[in-house]
Amino acid sequence: MDRKNHSDLLTIKVEVEAEAMMDSYGALEKLDISLREKMHMMLGLDAKIQLVSPNTLQRFEGKAKRVTDLRKK
Repeated sequence: MDRKNHSDLLTIKVEVEAEAMMDSYGALEKLDISLREKMHMMLGLDAKIQLVSPNTLQRFEGKAKRVTDLRKK
């Protein structure tokens, strides 16, 4: 989570399977739109979805740290 111009911004990083990375740009764009729509419908949140390559997100042992708050206190 970050803040820009006094507004909170939520970015969700999603690892995409290797097979999906081979798909066309259009397929990845549809995935991005679908995820944003589902987040908005289920939680009422507007979020930026960042699709990333497989195994690029940090893995944690024990309790995972799933949220990084980048807003200045």
